[in-house]
Amino acid sequence: MLLAAGVFLLTLATFWPVVRCGFVNYDDPIYITENPHVQQGLTWDGVRWAFAHSHAGNYQPLTYVSLMLDRTLWGTSPSGFHATNLVLHATNATLLFLVIRALSGSTLRSALVAALFAVHPLRVESVAWACERKDVLAGLFGMLAIGAYARYARRPGVGGLALVALAFTLSLLCKSTWITLPAVLMLLDFWPMRRVQIPTDYSRGAGFPRRPIAALLCEKLPLMALSVASAVATLAAQRAGDALGTLDQYPPLTRLANAISAYACYLEKLIWPANLAVFYPRAPLAASLVGFAGVFLIALTTAAIVRWNKNPGLTIGWFWFLGALIPMIGLVQSGAQSMADRFTYFPMIGLVIAIVWMLPRKPITFAAAGVAVLALALTTRAQISHWHDSVALFDHALAVTSDNHVAHNNLAIELTRLGKADEARRHYAEAIRIRPNYSTAHNGLGVLLARQGDAAGAIREYQLALAANSTYALAHRNLATQLISAGREAEAMPHLVRAVELRPADGRARDLLGIQLAKRGDLREAVLQFDAAAAAAMPLQPNLAAEANFHAGEVLARAGDLDAAAARFREVLRLFPGDRDARSALDQIAAHQRSASIAGE
Repeated sequence: MLLAAGVFLLTLATFWPVVRCGFVNYDDPIYITENPHVQQGLTWDGVRWAFAHSHAGNYQPLTYVSLMLDRTLWGTSPSGFHATNLVLHATNATLLFLVIRALSGSTLRSALVAALFAVHPLRVESVAWACERKDVLAGLFGMLAIGAYARYARRPGVGGLALVALAFTLSLLCKSTWITLPAVLMLLDFWPMRRVQIPTDYSRGAGFPRRPIAALLCEKLPLMALSVASAVATLAAQRAGDALGTLDQYPPLTRLANAISAYACYLEKLIWPANLAVFYPRAPLAASLVGFAGVFLIALTTAAIVRWNKNPGLTIGWFWFLGALIPMIGLVQSGAQSMADRFTYFPMIGLVIAIVWMLPRKPITFAAAGVAVLALALTTRAQISHWHDSVALFDHALAVTSDNHVAHNNLAIELTRLGKADEARRHYAEAIRIRPNYSTAHNGLGVLLARQGDAAGAIREYQLALAANSTYALAHRNLATQLISAGREAEAMPHLVRAVELRPADGRARDLLGIQLAKRGDLREAVLQFDAAAAAAMPLQPNLAAEANFHAGEVLARAGDLDAAAARFREVLRLFPGDRDARSALDQIAAHQRSASIAGE
């Protein structure tokens, strides 16, 4: 147990700086800081929402539940969210040590696998990025599933297999990364568990009852069914979230070339973890480089197969790496990245196993491995510093990659928030130069120009954003807002309607639509929009909720429904007790009702 504690403490010490990192403007708003369900903390309504809906192109209910719990425990402080990620990762590393030792019987090698996995710089993205809770939480249940499988394999039974299925299901409900686990378990049947009932010459059995290969495949059918169900749900969520790349965007040969190149790049970054970035843009790949990478991968695969009898750990670890990466390698493209550090959380375990089981059993070998662990830990601490905030994160990404339109755009967003308009404008321009049809950058530049008073420029950028992506709800709303400011309300109306159709929970768009409907005399529909806007605004935007209730009160008073109007104004005062306009409106209603009562007498 001392080694297990050592792995846990080593991981905590290496990653401790993450607790000083903040949230970043890349996915953290969608998952945490601007997610109204998460911001309400852990509630039954939130749990029901998490399990009933896909969000951000994924179905990950347990991830959201854990984030809601963090919001309840830690409030809005990012330190608590990062601390939870760190503890989960340290637990995963400890479980990895215990599981590999239980399977292989090798304590030192298992400890080295766990240490290399735990402190490698490629883990930083999964731990230091708050919204990547899905990685470390899925990893926890995935590790537990392997541990449960080891127990089941020693004493087969329905209950044991059900426990494996339960842990696997929980992992998939966090993130579908571990979808290939049934195949990995089959690999482990060959080695180190040696459950496959075939002639072998590599060593004696490992204490697990042997079974025919057909029986081993059949016992995994329930797990395979879970994998298929998760794949279907993930694809449906990505399609609904418009996150799934089309064949026109990414032709089959382009996907294959990127996959081959990405495999080689992951290998390179395992050995030499330099120039790590939050986003790796896709770029044209030279056929010669893809061909070289392909030949290199085939050579390594051939070598791993040839070494099966002498070193099955190398073979199994290599195929673990190859197979576990398939869902994230880009053959099914989700997002615009060419690769991502976070994608290695599960697959890299196999590669580390392959490397460690290649090492000779000599004291000098393990001494050198200890030095390597220390060097990786120091590199990881340096990498964590780049995750301190959005500016640091995307400045670093721009320093280590080229033509990174996402890094330019997100840096511009943060610079705009910090009031550095000139710098932000340069980065927006660069993002658009790299990708002229980048709708997000056009919209962001439009927002910046609107703040600077350049109405014509803002309208132009919003129109360019919609020309690139006609389903961009925020651009529809922003364009409508700017057109209204310019007195072009008739032109704005279709964009407001479309914004609400695309994003029904956009409270600001609904409030603006209600105002326009009221001007047209459609008071009933206007009130419905105001009520929907108020409901969507809480709890993150109490100001907007108050505005929508005030507007509803004005329209209801205009329609003669004074009691209903008074209820809306009282809601404004509940949110903001000092609101003078709402107090004045209530006083006017009360005075009018008194006058009407006196006149009636």
